[in-house]
Amino acid sequence: MSGSSAGQQALPTGLGPSTHFPAPASDVATKQDGPGKMQSHVTLAAASGLFGVATYLAATALGGLLHPGYSHVRDAISELTASQAAHRGVLGVLYVAYNLLLVAFAWQLSRAWPASRLLRVTFALVVVVSAAGIAQVTAFPQDSTGTPATRAGAAHIALAALSALLCVVTAVIYGIAFRKMYLPRSVWLPAFAVAALLLVMGPIAAVNIGGPRMGLFERFTIGAYLVWVALTSLLLARYASNRLSRHTSVMASH
Repeated sequence: MSGSSAGQQALPTGLGPSTHFPAPASDVATKQDGPGKMQSHVTLAAASGLFGVATYLAATALGGLLHPGYSHVRDAISELTASQAAHRGVLGVLYVAYNLLLVAFAWQLSRAWPASRLLRVTFALVVVVSAAGIAQVTAFPQDSTGTPATRAGAAHIALAALSALLCVVTAVIYGIAFRKMYLPRSVWLPAFAVAALLLVMGPIAAVNIGGPRMGLFERFTIGAYLVWVALTSLLLARYASNRLSRHTSVMASH
């Protein structure tokens, strides 16, 4: 879809050429801040998203190396920061950084297109998801395997369920927002795809809790979300760069 297509439609009967139609959110943002500023915010969003994904992957890989006998196929990721985990402090810092980087990702996107109310909604949702994620590796860690159940462990499970649900909702709203902003199909379609995948894989992962492949199914769901964040970061950065290039070319020709 293109933001210019709406302006090329024929005027309805009775409307004169001076009639004004609301511009797409992407065009409104460009007029308010200029394509250069929009690209700056998108670049920061992309960097935050990519660094966030890299931080999560690094933390999980490092945790597997630091915990003897840990299996990425069998064990939950939360086991790395569980109540009795030897290196939960170090790994917790990395997972906190990941969550803060996702907040920065959402914040910069809302700044890139300030006319989009949906992007402000998604920013608020990402703040909630990230706060829940931080709480899971700090105040409410998972109960280590073989230890008695605690209230903190129960709260961890509730927060994990909340995070999973809100990740689906957030992806759907991002997809709607990007489509309403007339961004390319390649930008908004993956958001709906990952939401559908999470809805399918989430229950499968839940059924396999405690099973020999619990960690593997959990990584399918979390990995899908991380791939979406990384892909969206790259696609939006390319879109903003192309938009700025077109704007510069038009200005140079005048």
